[in-house]
Parts: sequence; structure tokens; C-alpha cells
Amino acid sequence: MIRTLVKVPIKIKQKVYHERILLHAYCLLPNHFHLLIEQKDEKAMTEFMQSLQLSFTAIVNKRNCRVGHLFQSIYRGRRIKSDVGFISCMSYIHNNPDEDIMKYHYSSLRKYLKKERISGDFLSQDRYLSFFNNDRKSMRDYLLSGLSSLDSRYSI
Repeated sequence: MIRTLVKVPIKIKQKVYHERILLHAYCLLPNHFHLLIEQKDEKAMTEFMQSLQLSFTAIVNKRNCRVGHLFQSIYRGRRIKSDVGFISCMSYIHNNPDEDIMKYHYSSLRKYLKKERISGDFLSQDRYLSFFNNDRKSMRDYLLSGLSSLDSRYSI
């Protein structure tokens, strides 16, 4: 018996969250991901994460002719209460891949290291850049310094 798979376009109703959350950093890894999100209202992050996980699961399941969950459990979030925590979390996310971080394509680090801001980009860089007085060179030097500059009080 010959079985033919027909590619079906995947249509998912997209919700707009750009007015409710700010994405400061991301890193997609083979078995999990890290996001640094700032929410503007109480339910924004929960609704965004639910939508993201459902949409991603639907796409993967459709493409691979499978059903069921992809993720082991619901997402885990942690509230960041200080600027030090924010900067440390950003460094942790960007230094997370085991590969050469400069060549890793599934991280927001490369966008931060570009000399100019990318117009129309979904990544919110303003808060992080403000810690360096909007000086991209200082920010770049800090990001490239690696995990040695992490604050020991903040751990993921």
C-alpha cells in the first residue's frame, strides 16, 4: 500500500500581544526555551504562553501527522524584582546554548549585537539598552563578557 502525505496549509488564528507584553530576550533550545517577558497587565503572560504553546503544538502535530501534547508540563515563570535580576536573567538566557553563542541562530543575542536597531522587530531592546546609557558598544562588551558577570544572587 502506498501512502501519500498531502501538505495542508496550517491556519491558526493569531492573537496580537504586542500591546500587552514586551519580549526582551529569547533562546530556543532543542528540548526547551527561555523567554524574558514583561507583562503590561495581570493576565497577559499566561494568555500569551497558552496561545504560544497551543499554536506551536498544533503546527508540529499537523506537520508530523501526530496528536497529543508536546510539552511535559505548563510553563514555569519567575518574577524578576530588580534591575540586577533583569540583567542577570538576560545574560543567562543569552549564554544558555552549549554551542558557540555567536553562531547560535535561535537566540536574541545576535539582534542585540547588531550595530543598529532593526525596525519592525518584535524584540523590545530599549529597557536593556537603557542600563548602558543607550551605548550599544558598552552593551555589546557586557554581553560578550559572558557568565562571569552574573550576579550570584540570581539563579535560574
